[in-house]
Amino acid sequence: MKNCLGDEAALPYYIWANGDCDAKSEDWVEAKAICLTLIAAGGKSAHIVDADGVEVPDDEIDAAKQPPESPPGGYFIMMDYETSADHRNTLTEARQRGQELCDSEPVPCSWSIHDAAGELVEGITRTDGRTLGQVMQAFNTQHLKQPR
Repeated sequence: MKNCLGDEAALPYYIWANGDCDAKSEDWVEAKAICLTLIAAGGKSAHIVDADGVEVPDDEIDAAKQPPESPPGGYFIMMDYETSADHRNTLTEARQRGQELCDSEPVPCSWSIHDAAGELVEGITRTDGRTLGQVMQAFNTQHLKQPR
């Protein structure tokens, strides 16, 4: 196995989830099975590192960490992490609608997608590349009187 630096992974493998090292194994197949089990149980940031602390990537583990396309309850598009602006049944629809809302909103705010349990799935960034700070500055310039 190669680590993410392209070097041969140093044994043993350490399996991490929820900020803690949950297990270690000399066997890749076992380490991967443990990691996938942790992900299936809701483990956050589950990954495997080698003895040197370098992550050992795996396509199956990466795919398992991706949010489901159509979970029960769908996805909520949130403004400033507090206000539900819209809801969509699939992640693709939520991403598209979230992007539309983010790009059209003149008031500075942050946008994100959350699952039905309220967990953050991902943030939404503006397609024009402007940061929240830049949007705030433009809003203030356009709508607020500048001190003399």
